[in-house]
Amino acid sequence: MNTDTAPLTLLLPRGQTNLAEWRELWAARDLAWFLVKRDLKTRYSQSILGLGWAVVQPLFTTVVMTVIFGTVAGLSALSDPVPYSVWSLTAVVVMTFFQGATNEVGNCLAANMGVITKVYFPRLVLPLVSLLGRVFDLGIMLTMLALTLLGVHGLLLARGCHLQLCAIWVVPMALGVTGLAALAMGLWLAGLSVQYRDVRAAQGLMLQLLMYASPVIYPASQVILKLQDPKHHIPTWLVDPLSVAYYLNPLAGAIEAMRAALFSQESVSYTHLAMGAVTAVIGLIGGLWCFRRAETIVADVG
Repeated sequence: MNTDTAPLTLLLPRGQTNLAEWRELWAARDLAWFLVKRDLKTRYSQSILGLGWAVVQPLFTTVVMTVIFGTVAGLSALSDPVPYSVWSLTAVVVMTFFQGATNEVGNCLAANMGVITKVYFPRLVLPLVSLLGRVFDLGIMLTMLALTLLGVHGLLLARGCHLQLCAIWVVPMALGVTGLAALAMGLWLAGLSVQYRDVRAAQGLMLQLLMYASPVIYPASQVILKLQDPKHHIPTWLVDPLSVAYYLNPLAGAIEAMRAALFSQESVSYTHLAMGAVTAVIGLIGGLWCFRRAETIVADVG
């Protein structure tokens, strides 16, 4: 064989990402689109409600929260003058998107182990496909939210609530931060679950705890008030760091920004939204590193 004309294969250390690999990922966009359509068909085919499941989950969650937390626990006053059901639905849509996307991305390696061990393709296609599938569900949930807001438009106006048109661009921005955070956390979970099986088992618990640590049931302002309340005996020097730590959660700034833009009761805090975005970007960089490291052992472990 003439070695002068033999093809040259360049082997690079795993765990590093260069420009050629990003080009390879872009070249696989047709494969990504095919996998997105496959996942959507698998999820909704042979089901009675079909796409309705994207509406049932946040709607049922909102009803339960309104009854238990809004009525029984008496938290409805915290959302005044916005009805607690509408106020909580806004957060539930964001949280449902985050939880669904994180679960899908976190399980992408385990769910596609058979394909990974047989065919080569850029592995980063899998988490991106998982996220895009949940973006489709997000579109359905946002349509439901928009119809709900139209249905109670008169009530909201009577209570002095209205859409801030000058801040409407904050809504896609907040959802973008949520998507980045879901991708970041999902990449960490996907990479770690390759070696540690109990990560997959703890995934649901982690997401549930994160929901209670985010302003889904209560407004974020209540957390700050509780931290500043002398009855809780929190040292003064610790109040500000804890407040900053709370808003480093990307969901905190995203949910509060959504509510401020939709109901106009508070000004949009771009600082809190930016803090969450920084956390999401840093987490995404670390998640990419963890995911790329897992690629070297996923076939052996699987």
